[in-house]
Amino acid sequence: MAIHPEVQQRAQKELDSFFKDSPSTRSDVVSFSCVPMEAFEQLQYLRAVLKEVLRFAPVANIGTLLSLRKNPRVVLTH
Repeated sequence: MAIHPEVQQRAQKELDSFFKDSPSTRSDVVSFSCVPMEAFEQLQYLRAVLKEVLRFAPVANIGTLLSLRKNPRVVLTH
């Protein structure tokens, strides 16, 4: 988002329009810092941005996980 500030601005506008009502009048929102998972159905652009960020820079390196057999045999040669 630092490279593409227009993406951040558009996501912020979507959040601002979602929170245009005060939190006390919205039964599905606890506070401005808490967005329930159900709200992401309405926040389509933000959801797409988050998916793209996680696709581009995943939290875990899923592709290179190794699994070892129960008793691996190690052969040392000189």
